[in-house]
Amino acid sequence: MPEIARTLGQRATEADASPAQAGFSRGRLLAQEVRPGLHASGFDLEYLQDADLTVTEQSSIFCGVLTDGDPSRVTIGGHGDVELCPLSPVLMVFGCDSTCTGHFRAGTRSAGAGCRISPACLDRLAGEYGIEAFRSLLGMLGAGVQVYPLPASPRLVDLAGQMLDTPYSGPLQSIHLEGCALSILAEAASLVASVQPLRPETPEGDLSLRELERVREIRQIVEDNIVSPPCLGELSRRIGINPTTMSNQFRQVFGQTIFEYVRNRRLELARTLLRSGDLPVSQVGYKVGFGNPGAFATAYRRRFGHPPSQEPTGS
Repeated sequence: MPEIARTLGQRATEADASPAQAGFSRGRLLAQEVRPGLHASGFDLEYLQDADLTVTEQSSIFCGVLTDGDPSRVTIGGHGDVELCPLSPVLMVFGCDSTCTGHFRAGTRSAGAGCRISPACLDRLAGEYGIEAFRSLLGMLGAGVQVYPLPASPRLVDLAGQMLDTPYSGPLQSIHLEGCALSILAEAASLVASVQPLRPETPEGDLSLRELERVREIRQIVEDNIVSPPCLGELSRRIGINPTTMSNQFRQVFGQTIFEYVRNRRLELARTLLRSGDLPVSQVGYKVGFGNPGAFATAYRRRFGHPPSQEPTGS
């Protein structure tokens, strides 16, 4: 992920400088080594044409989350395809060097941030602070290449947003990014400790290719109708499987129920609208599908830690 972000940044910079020549993507990118072996990375890019970017990820642990935009797909050598969904944190463990290919499609947009840490840096932090959870992360490197869906974490989403939207430049930016990266690492260790045993994502081994395609079709239908999605019964009839199987397979692939996915995507859309300042709070909830202002305010506070009326505009 960090190496893909760096490559995206090079392409995005070219596109901004000369869209007619590069034409791959446009937006924002950050990729910085904030201390030896600890990298902060983030991006908010719109893809102007289809592209598949292949890079080599060195032995390391990456933790990050998509904060906004469309789901995306990464193919990881030694593991298979991984679906990355907004607001769904993920821990990627590279016990050895691995090739990763990001698949980007024209007309889509994605934003996210995270940190990558080398085994040597993680070992130093574990020794410096005496944090057993960091040693547990080190032990995960012995399992080769694994991808672990983490529980939903508004704190991690907020930290990723702070990293991507850093208000500083120069040395102050480096200090801020280091703080965000260490905080993301601490939150990842806390989430790992809270879910034992942590189960790696293995959709390729558990579901057939047809089943995976069907789950992605379900998600696309939901995305296309996020304000007023079909009920589970109607959705299962359109896909051709029973509601229980459909719900279980969706959760297996995306780490959340269909209801949770809809709610989280609506809230993320609401935050984007609130930050734009184009609509009053009283209309935003209805705009994204909440029929009750009180239910919208409660769900928003639970997700982001503050009511919608306190969401800063222009951020």
